[in-house]
Amino acid sequence: MTIVPLQHNGASNSIAGGAVDPFEVAFRLAQPTLDALMLVRKPLAWLYRQRRSGRPLFEPSRAAELLELIPDGSRLADAGALILTATEEAAPEAWLHVAIGLMLQADGATIDGDAYRCAVADSLYRDPECWDHYEPDVSAAVVVLATREARLHGAHTPGAFVNLCVKHRRKLRTINKDIDDLLATRFAAEDELEARGLLKLTYDDEGGYSEEWVDPPGTAKPLRWRPAGTSIGDEPVPF
Repeated sequence: MTIVPLQHNGASNSIAGGAVDPFEVAFRLAQPTLDALMLVRKPLAWLYRQRRSGRPLFEPSRAAELLELIPDGSRLADAGALILTATEEAAPEAWLHVAIGLMLQADGATIDGDAYRCAVADSLYRDPECWDHYEPDVSAAVVVLATREARLHGAHTPGAFVNLCVKHRRKLRTINKDIDDLLATRFAAEDELEARGLLKLTYDDEGGYSEEWVDPPGTAKPLRWRPAGTSIGDEPVPF
């Protein structure tokens, strides 16, 4: 199967030498969700580390650090909505064929690409055994995440690729729930700093709000202090 580089609004994406990067163009459908995952990458790493250590998610003495680490509520909520959508909405089946065809081409696979693609599509779009309590089919973000893992570790059968899609859809659902904990921690940190007179929260009529730091008298950048030898949010999270 030969994959023709996709066009987006009549313009192709070029790389060195004027060549088209078909992965960037094909994966553009999933880019908003991929961006959301990047936004929460470090906060999630911190969250998972806190859980493993048994430490509380919110510690009043580290409220300022948490505001530096965890994005504001509006951005987190938007990220969570995108990630939730990626567990529920479907990518066009024709797009799935293009994405899998690109993966097989890049891998130099000698298998029958048409049979592989059709088998994956049949499982994801028409086999209830693969839906895992979700609606049939999968989102573009799930396919992209599965493709990237297959690139690293292989998915030499249609079943292996389908299992990767099922795995990543479950992972996105878990991440969406974890964002609720991040939101609660962020709000607790905001409330703590506001109560201490270090942060001013201004609410609007639509339920949104803005933040303004208040410097205590006689101090300079009091909210950027971090105990020597400590850091939060540096552990990578594999997506």
